[in-house]
Amino acid sequence: MPISSGHALSVLDSIALAPLLLGTVLLYGGLWRHRGRLWELVRLRSGMGGAGLFFAGLGIGFLLASAFSSLFWWWAFGATLFAAMTLALLVVTK
Repeated sequence: MPISSGHALSVLDSIALAPLLLGTVLLYGGLWRHRGRLWELVRLRSGMGGAGLFFAGLGIGFLLASAFSSLFWWWAFGATLFAAMTLALLVVTK
């Protein structure tokens, strides 16, 4: 299924998507269970919380832009930003 030039889903990609989606659901399920603690930390340090949300959103934006445009290699930058913010969330909610 072609998405844009240089991007398409193969059978192997579709098979690999299942464990990735399961891992994502488990990750964000854990963050959802600890959302009270996360909310308190964001309230106490609103600047850091706002910066984290901004950079996570920027990472998602680069991922989406690289899939639907000619910004082919920007996915790596977007994935790195989003992964760093997700890991930071995991650290502060432990």
